[in-house]
Amino acid sequence: MELDELRELLALNHQIFAKAIEETSELLGPGAKGILYGSGKSAGKKIGKTREIVGSLSEALNVVTEIHNAIKLGMTDDGKIVCNDCPFREMLEAAALPLGGVICSLGHGYIAGILQELIGKKLDIKIEHAGPNACLLNALLKEEE
Repeated sequence: MELDELRELLALNHQIFAKAIEETSELLGPGAKGILYGSGKSAGKKIGKTREIVGSLSEALNVVTEIHNAIKLGMTDDGKIVCNDCPFREMLEAAALPLGGVICSLGHGYIAGILQELIGKKLDIKIEHAGPNACLLNALLKEEE
């Protein structure tokens, strides 16, 4: 199979996956974002547990990029997370779906789960901006119970 054929097949897979999640979210109703965020977080925690705890959120972002070279994360001066490359955004673009919806919730949950395990503290991620070139996320650390 030629490289161009593989790229077309990958784009088609992205479209199918994105449409399936979008349609499933319609069945789930208003709680779809929360359900998919939780599902993503659960999957991310499993991945995060395969690595040792690191000292900071900044180090954890580097580990996420090592684990998934398709996800490029960085940190702003004020501590927000910048997601430059994202396979979830690629899926949305391939399927001509808007950014910031349920698929983004799934991705943010996934990243939150990995980060939570890597830093050893409970956290959630909230989106501040979804854009075609990068998304700005806020990591909210939770107090230990």
